[in-house]
Amino acid sequence: MARYKQIDTQPKFLPVDLARQLLPGTFEHAVHHLVEHAIDLSPFDQRFRNDATGAPAYLLGFFSLGLVMLENGDDPAKVTDESFDRALAVIQKAQDAGQIRRFYGNDYAQPLSTGDLAASMAWSGDILNLGDPKLKWVIPEKGGIIWTDNMLIPTGGSVPTASTYMNFVYDPNIAAQLSLGANYISSVKGVPEEAAKLNPDAAANTLAFPTDDMLSQMHQNDPAMLTNPDYEKRWLAVQGK
Repeated sequence: MARYKQIDTQPKFLPVDLARQLLPGTFEHAVHHLVEHAIDLSPFDQRFRNDATGAPAYLLGFFSLGLVMLENGDDPAKVTDESFDRALAVIQKAQDAGQIRRFYGNDYAQPLSTGDLAASMAWSGDILNLGDPKLKWVIPEKGGIIWTDNMLIPTGGSVPTASTYMNFVYDPNIAAQLSLGANYISSVKGVPEEAAKLNPDAAANTLAFPTDDMLSQMHQNDPAMLTNPDYEKRWLAVQGK
C-alpha cells in the first residue's frame, strides 16, 4: 500500500522583499537599471501628464461602457450595435468637451487618493484597500458592474492537482481568509458567515461583503462585447489611440 507524505495545506503569507529580488546579473536587474537610470522617459510626460485636477476618469477596459449603457437604459449583458453606439457617443461627447481627464488602467486608485481625480469608475476592493476615509464608493442609481476571475485547467495540465487546489480555495473557511486578505468579494457561498467568525469588524464592510440588496443592483458585461475586435478598435479611437 502506498504511503504518502502529509501535505500542509494551511494558508501561508510569505513576506517578499522586492528590492532584494533585483539580483545583479539578472534580466530584471538590467531592466530596472535602464528604466531608473539610463532611459529618458520625458517623451511620456505630455501623454501622461496629471497636474490638472477635478476631471473624472474612465478605465481603459470595456467595463466603463457597461455603466454608460445602464445609464442609457440599455442592458450591458446583451449588447447590440445600437446600444454600443449610444454608449460610445456619450463618452465621445464627454471626451470632446474636456470632461474626461484621462482613460486609466488599474492605476486610477492613487490619483483618487491624492485628490487629482474628482470621480472615477472604481472597483470596491480597490477603494477598500486604499483605506482612505475621504473616498466614498457608491453604486450608480441605474446599477453597477460586477466581474469574476475564473480558474481554468489548461490542456495537458494535471486535473487532479488543479482540482485539489480549486477545492481547497473554494472551502468557505479558506475563501473567507482570502477575501479578508485581499478585500475583494468572494463567489463562494457561506463566506460572509465564515469571515464574521474570523474578523467581525472586517466582515461588516460591505465593500468586500456586499448585502443581497447591493448584489441585486449588479450587472455583468456581455462577453461578446469584450471580444469584438471592431468594438475594441472604436473604443481605442475614442481614447485617441
